[in-house]
Amino acid sequence: MPLLMAKPRHIAFDRPFHHPSGVQWNAWRRGGQDHVNRLVRIARTVVHPEYRGGKLSATLVRAAMQFARERWHISGRRPLFLEISAEMLRHIDFVSGCGFHYLGNTEGNWERIAKDLKSIRRGAKGASGIMSAQRKYYTAFEEYRKFTGETFESLQARMAELLELPDPFAAMTKDEWLALRPVIRSPIPYYVVGLDEVADAFVREAARPKPVRLSSPKSNRPDQIELRKVEIWSNYEIPQTEHNRLVMTSFGITTERLVQRLTGSVNFSAALGTMTFVAGASGCGKSLFLASLDPHWKEATVTIRGEVCPKNYRVGWLRPFPANAPLFGYLAEQHGAERAFDALSRVGLSEALLFLKPFEMLSRGQRYRAMLANLLLGDDDVWLIDEFCSDLDPLSARIVASRLRHTVRTERRIAFVAAANHGHFIQALHPTKVVVLRTGREAIVGTWRDYADGLL
Repeated sequence: MPLLMAKPRHIAFDRPFHHPSGVQWNAWRRGGQDHVNRLVRIARTVVHPEYRGGKLSATLVRAAMQFARERWHISGRRPLFLEISAEMLRHIDFVSGCGFHYLGNTEGNWERIAKDLKSIRRGAKGASGIMSAQRKYYTAFEEYRKFTGETFESLQARMAELLELPDPFAAMTKDEWLALRPVIRSPIPYYVVGLDEVADAFVREAARPKPVRLSSPKSNRPDQIELRKVEIWSNYEIPQTEHNRLVMTSFGITTERLVQRLTGSVNFSAALGTMTFVAGASGCGKSLFLASLDPHWKEATVTIRGEVCPKNYRVGWLRPFPANAPLFGYLAEQHGAERAFDALSRVGLSEALLFLKPFEMLSRGQRYRAMLANLLLGDDDVWLIDEFCSDLDPLSARIVASRLRHTVRTERRIAFVAAANHGHFIQALHPTKVVVLRTGREAIVGTWRDYADGLL
């Protein structure tokens, strides 16, 4: 059933509407509300946390639109509009891409809750949905009042004082927050779509600009990274221990120093918004190759020959959080709550209890996505990701790979991803270029299509 009271709808629909089916009104407040059952509502959309980020929410929303058009009715009256409102739409907009229009935020009960509580105490018996909800709030309010021993008037005044603040929840004590949070209903985003062209045109005319998502600070990133005849050599002096001498004697090794070309000459460039996948057998030097792209990496026994341009740029690695760090709190402390919400939604993490869990309690797939969100929040020019999705199940790996590809493109980063075992996600990753490393031999560089066709 639709929301009986929705201020954004009342404002947007308060103008003449004429539909070929015969449904019409001149003003929503004068006759239009008689047609409220021409709206239906998506009350909740739920996707298992492991599979968020795979566009399943949008699939469900489109299915709801089709169901509303073809199956839903009240006494034979077909709906013309579909609505949805939710707090998480503030941070995760999965409905605009399905054609929904943002009409504003609902009113909440900040302005009237103190007055309504007083009316209910005096015996108000309203049967409307709003008064029914307010009676539930009154019950919770009374339970807390009895627990504290305060008078009705003093606690009512305290709540009214809190609701005058821009963020009342931040000013509450722990006990107040636990008891009064269910009583206070905050404004939330409200979206509507018309279920046919006439109805949708009516909504579209009243649509408001969507809230602007917070993006990462922009920097003067290099247009591309260029590798010119890059080679990786080992230069290792063998310690003359008893066991090493035994091995050298057994296999006829006479040299005192291991000098070997690990990775052959590599020549290619990677531009903004592209992803390069580094393939090759285990031990061919994929991890060392990624490390060679970090201007601050140094290793006494490894020598990098050739040239990487520009000479200096910011590099971000996919790194785990501290084991006991709560997912949301860790990111919010460093980057702010709004940006943390936005980044987590972009990588497909949006489940409330997940936000509260420490990193060590997340599944492997959720950890990958959390680390990707941390990368996104940074201002690094180049992302280096080793052993990507190597221990994820095929479906989770494909979802994570797809989110990474989308994020690299939209954020215009340069990403290098390496993995030996990649058959289960490489198609979803769809890299721009593929570099195949071969121990001691020239590397092969080609496009994704070359690799997919087996030419490499």
